[in-house]
Amino acid sequence: MPTVRKSSRIPMEYTDPRDELLSRFVVDLDGSRKGETVSTEGDRLVIMESGIFYLVPMSFVVLDGKLIRLKGRVNWKRAKALGDRWKARKIDPL
Repeated sequence: MPTVRKSSRIPMEYTDPRDELLSRFVVDLDGSRKGETVSTEGDRLVIMESGIFYLVPMSFVVLDGKLIRLKGRVNWKRAKALGDRWKARKIDPL
């Protein structure tokens, strides 16, 4: 039986699968550009457009080559409200 070492000294490499969704342009159902992805927050994707942040559920997005396509209608008013709360928590104004 192989021996299993339980040591915290062994370096482990971890790659978050959500990383491939970052720094990509987002287009809606009509093909219009809606911004660029900047982060993730739980099961939501953070999109920035002209300094405004939106949080969109991951279930609404699909990776399509170098683009992220929205596959449903987004409530942009609610997404902006969530984005405003995210910005207040995450971005520290100098």
